[in-house]
Amino acid sequence: MSRTRLPWAPVLAAACTAAALSACSDGGVLLAGAGTASLINTDKTLVDHVASMGPQDCSTVRLSLGDVWCLPDDEGLVAPLPAQTKYCYRTLGNVTCYAQPSPNPHDTLVGIVVPRTRGLNDQ
Repeated sequence: MSRTRLPWAPVLAAACTAAALSACSDGGVLLAGAGTASLINTDKTLVDHVASMGPQDCSTVRLSLGDVWCLPDDEGLVAPLPAQTKYCYRTLGNVTCYAQPSPNPHDTLVGIVVPRTRGLNDQ
């Protein structure tokens, strides 16, 4: 099972902002600003991001809460939600589906999508 990683855009934006704000100062201020922005936006330090480039998900925040620093990629993920019945109604030029029937009597029901359960012959 693969996991979608957070996009690097927030980290890159934080690094560029820190670089712009540090202007003529030394690299320590730049790294401190980038590290703080990274921690605020992604709940990971810069070291966590580098360590997470491998097959593990590393988090100093998780470590500070008493858990392990790195988890294998497939652990710690939320299980997918079970399929739900959907009630589909015609809207302006489109069909929109909801988890519950509409209480509005003027809505036009187009169809009901019922999740398929596995049968005896399914693999």
